[in-house]
Amino acid sequence: AEAAQDKEAYRRVDACYRWVRQMGDPLIGWYSEAMPGSDWFEKRDFESVEIREVSDMVFLALYLTRAGLGDYWDDVDRWVRNQYSQGQITSADFFDRIPDRYFSDQASQVAYKDTRDIPKRSVGSFCSWMRANDALLVVDENEKGEKLYDHSIMHCCTGNGSRTLYYVWDSIVTGDANEARINLLLNRASEWLDVHSYLPAEGKVVLKIKKTQRVAARMPEWVDLNRVRVTVRGKEVSLKTRGRYVVLAGLRPGDVVGLTLPVPERVIHRVIGRRPYRLTLRGSQVVAIDPPGVAYPLYQNQPQGKPIQKTRFVPAKKLIW
Repeated sequence: AEAAQDKEAYRRVDACYRWVRQMGDPLIGWYSEAMPGSDWFEKRDFESVEIREVSDMVFLALYLTRAGLGDYWDDVDRWVRNQYSQGQITSADFFDRIPDRYFSDQASQVAYKDTRDIPKRSVGSFCSWMRANDALLVVDENEKGEKLYDHSIMHCCTGNGSRTLYYVWDSIVTGDANEARINLLLNRASEWLDVHSYLPAEGKVVLKIKKTQRVAARMPEWVDLNRVRVTVRGKEVSLKTRGRYVVLAGLRPGDVVGLTLPVPERVIHRVIGRRPYRLTLRGSQVVAIDPPGVAYPLYQNQPQGKPIQKTRFVPAKKLIW
């Protein structure tokens, strides 16, 4: 579609995206490697999701939105905060927390050539065969009881998951000489401004202006625009909006802009895959799930809203995707 600038092909891709979007769970971004209703999905005695499918859906949502074919920023916000980010292994200690009873005494069918420091070398990779509440799939092997499925990480997921990190990062802040646009309320340093987000722990976002006079910050679908408060240089200013975007003008380098917004908390019951769950959400982010996972429980390390010093960078070159 892009190469030929074929508008009909673009519309077809958008229609397919919207159809597939309903085949999983658009609330948290749970998209199975097997389509519900297919023979493969129905014949299996378990349900699972691979991060490669979640990554593809995030990418499609970003691409279609940035191409002007739809407005799927809220899809991206929900999925990145939930299934996608939960699917990345960020610490090697996950291995030590797996209950011993889930390990099999049989050798894996996969012939590994190098088994040194597997937990440490897995950090940064993305999981496959996940449930909504567990990054590692546990299946019932009848007489042996419940055991870990013999595949946990497949590098189609690591490749797609890692690549999509760039697409998400690049899309948090976009802009040109006239206006910087904040599309996702996630932390990001850019040439125009830096975004410091305290969500979901606290309804606060701080912008540090570098070299833009005009900013448009998109508020997620759960935000009541009438209750958003904006300060510039410590003084409250009147709220101006353009669709879901809060618009500010007349800014100067060094200005600090504060956005405060109420973060609603809700509890919902939902069937994801073929299992019922009780989810607690703050804004669009799941902060608790019941029942909890058993091998690698998800949604355990919740943001505390406390600043953490980390090195940020602004790339010297613009990559095209």
